Amino acid sequence: MSSDCEAFSLPEYDDNPFIARLPPIMGQKDLYKSLVSAPIFRESEPGFPAHLRKHCIARLSKCFLPQARQVELADRFGMLLRQGYLGRNPLTHDYLHHLHNGIERIEAGSLDATVSKPVQNTANSFALLGCPGVGKTLAMNRVLA
Repeated sequence: MSSDCEAFSLPEYDDNPFIARLPPIMGQKDLYKSLVSAPIFRESEPGFPAHLRKHCIARLSKCFLPQARQVELADRFGMLLRQGYLGRNPLTHDYLHHLHNGIERIEAGSLDATVSKPVQNTANSFALLGCPGVGKTLAMNRVLA
């Protein structure tokens, strides 16, 4: 699948092995194509006997035709993930220092041990709210897949 921004790179994402393992940043059309899961269908199936048609109908449970809000969710989640990995680059001195500091705190057996140099927090978040049964989990599972 070709991405709308395949030829472009963002300097803040370069040289981060976590971000490098993520799929390319996609435009809206490519995100839609990556989320969609259309059912198998053949024109002859409506003529099948009832006991077979039931199995054809069962395919619809695996069907996912994303709406604009699910595409937007995929876009936002991709940005959230990349932005969160900015401060967690294992190749940077600051992050390695932070990890070693954590090990020292664990070995000391106390979370009250001094944090010698705090790392810049790049963690972001968002809330996914909605009434039960509207598809929050389904949409997030499709995005994660």
